[in-house]
Amino acid sequence: MATRSFLGIHPLHHSKLWYFLSFGAFACLSPFLPLFYRSWGIDERQIGLINCLRPLVSFWVTPMWGALADWSGRHNAILFAKMLAQGYGYSGLLWLLPNHSFKILFAYVACLEALCCANNSLADSSTGQMCRRARRLGESPTGGIDYGSQRLWGAVSWGYVFAPLSGAIQTFSPARVKVAFPFVAFPALLTLSAFVSLGMDFTPEHDVPKEDESDGGEAEEGTAVPAPGGADFRTPRKSAGWADRETSLEMTRIRSSPDETSPAGETSPARIDPRTGYAGLGPGFNGVRTPTKEVSVKVLGVDLSVHEDDFEEGEFSDDSAAATVDVKAADAPVVG
Repeated sequence: MATRSFLGIHPLHHSKLWYFLSFGAFACLSPFLPLFYRSWGIDERQIGLINCLRPLVSFWVTPMWGALADWSGRHNAILFAKMLAQGYGYSGLLWLLPNHSFKILFAYVACLEALCCANNSLADSSTGQMCRRARRLGESPTGGIDYGSQRLWGAVSWGYVFAPLSGAIQTFSPARVKVAFPFVAFPALLTLSAFVSLGMDFTPEHDVPKEDESDGGEAEEGTAVPAPGGADFRTPRKSAGWADRETSLEMTRIRSSPDETSPAGETSPARIDPRTGYAGLGPGFNGVRTPTKEVSVKVLGVDLSVHEDDFEEGEFSDDSAAATVDVKAADAPVVG
């Protein structure tokens, strides 16, 4: 998700602008609509019925708009058109309606909400995807990459800019300005917001890395498996069918500590233990002569102690499981 918007800025900055302009538009109109309804002769009960249309209609219609956007793949175009319809539709409350009777207002607002709902849901969906993608790609645009850092600008716009400005205009301006300002500022800000929304990225996230398998899950081919003997040692292991007892065991060079070396000064060879999936630790495994001292090692709760007296070539010295594994000739190449 590189800088590829038509404004030449990171797509997450479009989210910040969208929230700032959209919430600013609603701050100019929404708090004052009940006052306009009352001035047009609508009583309190009827005002309550009109105001309840938004949540009721959105509850049923928003999923339909989301499904249409997903089916068509034209999220940006749909959001753009709906923003313009919402802005100029509510402006029409003052300029278009022949009269302001309750029935006309109720029907008009119901149709308008059905047409314009889901704008916030679409923008939130895009913002969430852009935040996840920016985090995955290691991007760090100014202002943060989490959802709250984008949504914050809506609260700033409403609480610190446009709500105080609108309140001051409604308090100190002439009557004509008081009436006209909300129905002019609302479509103007939503028009700007609609154009800003064209830079929001709705591309679905397909390349999220799979979660690492844990809790005993099988490792995929080539997966690095931690080997005992130090945090810096890791042994690549391929998945194998352990039903074949004649399978040659993969060899690796590993040491349990920097001090344990073979007489020739080289690291002791070790094999993969098929019972644990881990590499064996230094001397005492797979036919290598037992050291003079006793070495006690526990791997995944299994005691793999090495004792010189009862060790024979070709055996694993294991106090908890007396198991012998037939191993082919150790001519396999040594893996570093």
